[in-house]
Amino acid sequence: MSAVAKLAPIFPWDYVVPDNAFWDGITESESKAFVTCFTPEEIEAMTLDCSQPRETKLQRLRSILADTLATREADAAPLLLRDVDHGSWRSLKGGVITLDRALGTGESEEATALYFYENGANDGKDMSALLWLADIFEREGKYGAAETRARQGLDWISGLEKLGPDSPQALGCMRLLVNSTWKQEKYVEAEEWIAKCTDSIERLGRGKFAKYQEEEVVELERVVKALEKQRAGLGAAKG
Repeated sequence: MSAVAKLAPIFPWDYVVPDNAFWDGITESESKAFVTCFTPEEIEAMTLDCSQPRETKLQRLRSILADTLATREADAAPLLLRDVDHGSWRSLKGGVITLDRALGTGESEEATALYFYENGANDGKDMSALLWLADIFEREGKYGAAETRARQGLDWISGLEKLGPDSPQALGCMRLLVNSTWKQEKYVEAEEWIAKCTDSIERLGRGKFAKYQEEEVVELERVVKALEKQRAGLGAAKG
């Protein structure tokens, strides 16, 4: 988690990895998958051996997540934890899947994202998985599918009172739209999304998500720079 994201106010997606040697060698996505499922006090009380190799550490974290998930599933019975506390179920299940993948035993990332999308609360769709799917499709070169999912995700996020059109999540969707439209050579549309991102980031600095403004500026600059470099390379190749 960046230093900026640690600033107040604290949002549900913010997290801090404990500052000890156990987490050395654990990637950001792996540590996030675990620490977001527990309070700092709960993690402090856990027995985590700093001397273990990376794979053993991952197995230990995976075991804690799986045991916690099983306990909470049993507590929710005869109902499903997915319906009783969808946020807890999603975090724990997602953590187990993330660590399975890190250990080389998990399903494909696309299959996992689709699983979450199809298993929302009360047998509905988990719309938050749309951004994940869009990112996967973009990385796989399925730019049309990425654009479709990103548009759906942006529409959904923009309508949420707690997030809205000028939130880090909305900007994540817009960056995906910049990428996916540009890589379909829809350059005019991509430039329009870049302008929308710039405007949204400016408004972000005046709202409740102001602490993320600097990060969002850096992320948009990174995306645009990479796309311009790619376009220059394509032009040189055609020439």
